[in-house]
Amino acid sequence: MIVRGLRNTTDLRAEYKLAAMKQSLGVATVFLPARPDLAAVSSTAVRALGTPPSPPRSSSGPGG
Repeated sequence: MIVRGLRNTTDLRAEYKLAAMKQSLGVATVFLPARPDLAAVSSTAVRALGTPPSPPRSSSGPGG
C-alpha cells in the first residue's frame, strides 16, 4: 500500500493516474488530503525542516 498526500486538484489528477497504473500491478494507493492551511507547503520544504544541519567545515588547512 502506498500513502500519498494531496494538496489540490492538480495533485489529485496526477496521483490518480499513477494510482490506476499501480492498482493494475496489485498495489493499492490511499490518498490523504492536506489541511487547507497547509496546502501550500511542499514536501521539499518539510524534508528540509527535518534534515539536520551539516557540521561547519574547518577553514584551516591540514594540521590546523
